[in-house]
Amino acid sequence: MNVRIHSLAIVVLSLLAMVIVSSVGVAVAPPQRRESADLVIVGMVHDLTFTRSVFGDDGSCIRWYAEVVVTDVERGKGALIGEKLNIRWIEIVKKPSKPLPGAREYRFRMKADDVVRFWLIRQGKDWTIIDNPDGVQNLTETR
Repeated sequence: MNVRIHSLAIVVLSLLAMVIVSSVGVAVAPPQRRESADLVIVGMVHDLTFTRSVFGDDGSCIRWYAEVVVTDVERGKGALIGEKLNIRWIEIVKKPSKPLPGAREYRFRMKADDVVRFWLIRQGKDWTIIDNPDGVQNLTETR
């Protein structure tokens, strides 16, 4: 009897371990908090460009690039009023059939001449919008 309980416990623990290990492979980190941004600015979108790319095996994405003229620095260092910043982000258009870690479907709506608040993280010489659906606030839409 004692051996059966021990064997059953080993089987249950083994199955539990397999479930935990397999779920770690597709785990996605929670969105970044706005407070984690290196820089928070308000700026006027001067120019928007994009390129379409393959994402994963059969998905697609748009790589956005915005040139933004800073009108206010609300928090952080790395930008001055009147300076042009290069801001980039990725928008997933079609999810790949095989899930990719960290792939999110945020769509930030803006166009040239919009006034927008950005929560940013430095990546090289450019800035990237934080990984959060609320990483952008279009102030033109609220007028």
